[in-house]
Amino acid sequence: MADLLGDDSHYSEETPEDPAAEFLAREQDALAELGEDLEGDANADEGDNFDMLGGGSDPVVNGFAESETSPIQQPAPMSIPQQEPESVRKWREEKKELLEKMDEEERAAIQEWREQAKKELNDWYDRRNEQLGKTQSSNRADEEEFVSERDDPSAPGHEWEKVCRACDFNPKGTKTNKDVSRMRSIFLQLKQNPLVRD
Repeated sequence: MADLLGDDSHYSEETPEDPAAEFLAREQDALAELGEDLEGDANADEGDNFDMLGGGSDPVVNGFAESETSPIQQPAPMSIPQQEPESVRKWREEKKELLEKMDEEERAAIQEWREQAKKELNDWYDRRNEQLGKTQSSNRADEEEFVSERDDPSAPGHEWEKVCRACDFNPKGTKTNKDVSRMRSIFLQLKQNPLVRD
């Protein structure tokens, strides 16, 4: 069988070493050299940098050292000034101009409405005063006529006739909303048949 397989020494000489094992050996040597460099720097800086990376006795969580006596120290959030995009800045400016324009139009409209309302109110007062003046003059003329007829001794007729002259017997011409038909009928009866006193 040795003849079939050949010489063992010959086989081992021709077979090259495992490439993966060779790569791992080279990487371990490189990492060992790097570790020595880091240890030398850490000793030179009194171990500050190494302790920050978690090389101290405290366990490392998410890159920060954790001790039993102090809570986990989180880094302070950095305030990064955010610049507004050009489109947002432009939109803000346009919106501000639009709002200022709308405010100005609103102020102008309010001023116009106030002037119009003032004019309408003055016109209403003028019409009201004119109407009151006409009503007052008409009432004064009617009052003078009534007083002159009342006090005129030469006017013929009985007392009820004077009362009936003061009443309006036309049902369509009444200006009141009350029903005065009964009173009107009583006046007419008294006019035709006056009361006789003993």
